[in-house]
Amino acid sequence: MKRVQFLLIASIMLSGWIAGSSQAAIINTAIRAGLNTLNDRDVARLLVDLNGNGLVDFGDTIETLLIIDNISNSQFGGTLLGTAVGDATYQLTAHTLATVTAKIPTGPVFTFETSAITNVYEDNSSLAGTIIADFASQSANAAVIAGTDGNLILSVSTAGFGFGGAMDIFRILGSDDFSDLVTGNEANFVFANSIVANPGGVPIIPDATLSGLLGAPPGTGDLHDIVGVGEEEVAASSVAAQGWAIQSDTTISFTAFAIPEMASLAVWGVLIGAAGLFSPRQRRTKG
Repeated sequence: MKRVQFLLIASIMLSGWIAGSSQAAIINTAIRAGLNTLNDRDVARLLVDLNGNGLVDFGDTIETLLIIDNISNSQFGGTLLGTAVGDATYQLTAHTLATVTAKIPTGPVFTFETSAITNVYEDNSSLAGTIIADFASQSANAAVIAGTDGNLILSVSTAGFGFGGAMDIFRILGSDDFSDLVTGNEANFVFANSIVANPGGVPIIPDATLSGLLGAPPGTGDLHDIVGVGEEEVAASSVAAQGWAIQSDTTISFTAFAIPEMASLAVWGVLIGAAGLFSPRQRRTKG
């Protein structure tokens, strides 16, 4: 079971904030201490179909593109992200590649376990990237390029473990044929991921957000860096015409710490020095 000393966490958070404060992610201005929830609209397609049968099978890769456009926390409840950061041109996107590592029959449907990595990007009118208007006005390939040409601020993956030792997951419960995922017969998914890179200094507390046991599919019942749930159904005809197979609504949650005021940095400096006395075990990763 993983145990991390508080003082070490404090030193890592502060040193990361100081190092990245000049290039801190824009979204940080909207994040508040405690639970933060982001909502999106997203699309997905079967990017790699090893058997060429149009079905989701072991070894296949599902590509997902997200436009994260809503935030809720202690200050912002169901607020457009652009409004929360004070920039109407702001856009937060994420790109996920998930490779199927297990396909398990669950009654008339399947449970899919995947190995996934997700990169999060932000963009606005002052940056060089392209803003995605919607998923119906450009091809899937063009949308992926537009959604990944902003500033990379965060990368998460299923390559770690939660606080109590539960493995990170990206699990889907549904049909192996995307065309079956009509309204009322959606696929459900849950993910519990670990941060692998945080160039934007997003103030997420490691292993602090619960991936619950209940729901369809169930989570891990453990605390992870970032967790999420959602459901997928057949893409609208205008979206499908651009090359996407399914569309979804995802809820993403994480727990954040409060960035310390500059006047308190001296106190945190003492904590950093004290933290050097501790030598906790390193985060384990698979493979």
